[in-house]
Amino acid sequence: MPPGAAPAGASALVLAAAGALVGLLRPCTRLSPVVPWLLAVLAAAVPPLVRGVAAAAGAGVARPLDLLSSWFWTAAAAVLLVPALLALERRLAPVEDGRAR
Repeated sequence: MPPGAAPAGASALVLAAAGALVGLLRPCTRLSPVVPWLLAVLAAAVPPLVRGVAAAAGAGVARPLDLLSSWFWTAAAAVLLVPALLALERRLAPVEDGRAR
């Protein structure tokens, strides 16, 4: 069975929920340059957390070390990608009032 196939694409739904949560909190990212990284690291914890809860409820098996490893590598990728994506977003953003951001 492919990943995310049971039940009804739960993995995709969890990832969508994590992305939506980060999107809702996006206005807070202007408070500090560290906030986007923190949000990305917290969002990276959502899928392993849901997998662990599902395993505890009897839907599959999830070893704690696998969950921690999944969170760590996802968070590490996010920490490396967030600055590049923010720079790209700023570069592609329209100019407001004749001033660049």
